[in-house]
Order: sequence, then C-alpha cells, then structure tokens
Amino acid sequence: MPTEAARDNNRHIHLGELRQHDDPRHHPHHAQRFCISALKEIFEDVKRRRSDNKVNAFPVEILVDGQWVQKQWKDVKVGDFIRIDNDSLFPADLLLLSSSEQQGMAYIETSNLDGETNLKIKQALDITASMTSSDQLSHFQSDITCESPSRHVNEFNGNIEINGETRHFGIDQLLLRGARLKNTAWIFGAVIYTGHDSKLLMNSKRAPLKSGTIDVQTNYQHDPKGSFLWGVLTFFILYNNLIPISLQVTLEIVRFFQAIYINNDIEMYDVNSDSCAIARTSNLNEELGQVKYIMSDKTGTLTRNVMKFKRVSIGEKNYGNNEDDEFNDPKLMEDVGKGDEHSEAIVEVLKMMAVCHTVVPEKKEDGSDDLIYQSSSPDEAALVRGAASQKVTFHTRQPQKVIVKVFGEDEVIEILDVIDFTSDRKRMSVIVRDNGEIKLYTKGADTVIFERLRETSESKQNIEWCTEHLEDYASFGYRTLCFAVRKLSDEEYGQWAPEYKKAVLAIENRAKLLAEAAENGSPKRFKL
Repeated sequence: MPTEAARDNNRHIHLGELRQHDDPRHHPHHAQRFCISALKEIFEDVKRRRSDNKVNAFPVEILVDGQWVQKQWKDVKVGDFIRIDNDSLFPADLLLLSSSEQQGMAYIETSNLDGETNLKIKQALDITASMTSSDQLSHFQSDITCESPSRHVNEFNGNIEINGETRHFGIDQLLLRGARLKNTAWIFGAVIYTGHDSKLLMNSKRAPLKSGTIDVQTNYQHDPKGSFLWGVLTFFILYNNLIPISLQVTLEIVRFFQAIYINNDIEMYDVNSDSCAIARTSNLNEELGQVKYIMSDKTGTLTRNVMKFKRVSIGEKNYGNNEDDEFNDPKLMEDVGKGDEHSEAIVEVLKMMAVCHTVVPEKKEDGSDDLIYQSSSPDEAALVRGAASQKVTFHTRQPQKVIVKVFGEDEVIEILDVIDFTSDRKRMSVIVRDNGEIKLYTKGADTVIFERLRETSESKQNIEWCTEHLEDYASFGYRTLCFAVRKLSDEEYGQWAPEYKKAVLAIENRAKLLAEAAENGSPKRFKL
C-alpha cells in the first residue's frame, strides 16, 4: 500500500529569494540566515516523516487462513477482510459487512474528515450482517463492483453479488479511512480502496510552503498595483540595510520556540478528546494574533449540535411556546382526544415525526426502558424525541419495518422505500405500509413542500396558516421544516417501485436516475 510519507518526501526546503547581487558567498550573514531557516524546515519535515511512519505502522487485524493476524496499516491490500475494534481508526475505505450491534449497525465519528463530532450511522446489508464469526467470514465469497476512486466523500455506488443475487451498497455501507469507530465493540469490513486511492488521501494536497506576512514583505520587490512613491520607499528600505539581517534569524528562532509553546499550552488542551494543539508549521505563528473574525456556515458549530423540539403547527392551530426549554403544550393531547378530523391530522403528524427518519433507538445499559436515539442528524433525533414526549414512541427498528408505540399500543409499520435527503431535492421521504395503506411521508424545506401540495382551496388555506406560523418561528431563530403525506394505491406503487429499484442498482449516473425516479413518484398530490 502506498504510504503517506511518500507525499512529504518531495517537499522542497525554502531558502528564500536571492537578489541578483545577494550572493551568500559575499554576504555571510545572509548565508547564516538561510542555513538557520533551512535547518528549521528540515526539522519540521523530519517531524512530518516520523508522523507518517507512525500512522503506517498502526496495528490492524487481518483475516489470514481463518485466523485474525495482527499486521500494520501498510500491509492492508484491496480484498482483505479486517476487524476494527471500538475507538479505532479505519486504515482504508471499507465495505461494512457486519458488526457487534443488531442488524449490522455501526456508529462512526468523522471529525478527522469533515469536523463533525456527532456520530453517523452505518448499516451493513442484511445478506452480510449475519456473518459475526471468523469462520463464517473465511468461507464468504462474493464479487464486488464499484466506481473508480473519487474524492467525493458523500457519494459512493457499488454492487455486491452473492450466490447469484446482486445488491446495491452505497455511502451508508462505506467506512472511510480516517474515521473512527465509536460505541460499537467491533466491525468486520472488506477493503475497497487503500493508500492514495482512499477518499481521504485523494482530498489531501501537497503541503504548501507557508510564509508569514513579514517574510512576504521582506521579499517584496515591486507591486504593479502599488504607487510609485511606495515602491521607491520600499526600495530604499530594502536596499540600504535599514532592517538588520539578524532580525530574520531572531524571528526564525522565536517562531521555533513559539511552536513548542503552542504544543504544550495547557489552555489549548481538550479533556473530552484528550488532545492538544499541534503546530504543523511555525512560519505562521505571528499571523494568529491578527485573526479578528471567524466566518462559519456550520450551524452545528454555534448550537453544539444540540437540537430540541419546541413548537408545531397543525392546520390553523399553533402549539407550543417560546418560554419552555422543550415542547410543552397540553392542548395538543386535549385536541387528540376530541376524535375529529383535526385530531386525525395530529396523530398523522406525530407518526411522521416518529417514522420519517433514519434514527436507530437503543436502550440504556442501566436496564431501564429509557431510549437513546442515535442519529446522523441532531434534527431527526429532536423530532423523534418530540413525538415520544407526546406518547408516540419509536422504539424498535428492523431491516424492513419499525415498531411505534402509539398512545400505549404497538403498531408495526412496514418500510417499503427510503428516499434520502439531498441538497437538490431539499427533502427526505419514506414509503410505508401502515394498516394496509401505502403512504408516502416527506419532510423538508417549506418551498419544495408547498409546490407539491394539492391545488385545492383547503391546501391554499393550510399554506396561509402554515406560512404565518413559519414567519413567527423564524422571528425567534428556530430551524423549521414541513411535513406532508400522500396516499398511494397498490397500482401506483407497483408502477413506480421497479423504476426506483433499477435506479438504486445503477452505478453510472446513479444520483441523476434516483432524482428522476423520486420526482416521478411525487406529483402535486400531497396533503400538508
């Protein structure tokens, strides 16, 4: 397997810019400065090389002749079966085959890849999830076809053929190199991509030579956009030795020790992750003090990925308030007990909140009946907890069905299809069979939901009420989304399902085919 160290071997040592008349043989002070800079860069390159060698020597268990043998990351090859234990990093891009959790579930942390600290859920295919021993794995044979290596970390398509049956697997079954296994005792995986074919390294670039503002200004000769007088002034400053060369030597030494101080700064230590600051280059130390603003589009950075269900709008009624920490409005349950058309709408909304998601419930280890909801999005977990607070509790997920306790009675709801959220669709949908009826539940941005509603006077009135309530929520800074439902006949679903299944198994242009199939299944017939 190619090593990460190879990427750093070609790094060039920065020796500065030599003017035509600045020959180091004639200026020993220049040569001294360059030598010190070179030694510092060599020292930092050696540190990077040692870090690369350390990574390539990480231990990993590989299945050899039916036995788990401990080897190093650099020994991993495509097609190997490997075992990863809890809190360990993945050495390559893997296909999740099975895990210690029910239905082949696994929880991973991708903070090394995208900065997200909330856990993401991966699930093995049901045809491989039962292989939980090395003996079963050693007799396992299959043909895997997947797309060529690419740098897109959120996209992946492949097919696996087992005993003549072909199944599609995608990003939900792919474990990326650099991610970490969490809250899962172990997983078995098949190696798909290694080394520089892995998505992590395909997104990494050659480390650029970084220069601070002082270095840039010192090497400054002429800026065509600058004024003539400024150029003349700069000329006299640079060429009349008004800046002693020893200042550059002093700066290099100060930067070197500043980097050591940063690495050992106790105030930069994080107890939760047991990690400290790492100064990968010392050339930009003085730039840190000039940072005034940090611009971020990640709302999770501001909210710490903590989401709570606060309010809900159903028909003309607006439930909840802004004072309580979470949703608390007894009027909702009072309206459910009336048994009219509005109460049916409330139950439908609570069911959608409890079913239209990819959340996985877990019971606490203390033996109580309390549930922990593991989700890839804090929004989904908040909605499921909100439904549970109103006595519609999602408590069991199986490969093709979920079990929801609705006002004290368990209801089994069959999951026929799941259409994932994408930035283009701006919505997520599930098709379920509930009490013999096929329903299409969808949730997403109000703009895409409104344009898919039935064009009736009732829908127009509901949109007016909903828009008024959404504006109220927005004034308090709440994150909002809309739910809609559509009932499908067996004939409609029978015509649409084969087209969608065909798109699911496609490798080329899969995203486009899925989007087209999903759009064909959602004409303007939804009810808000």
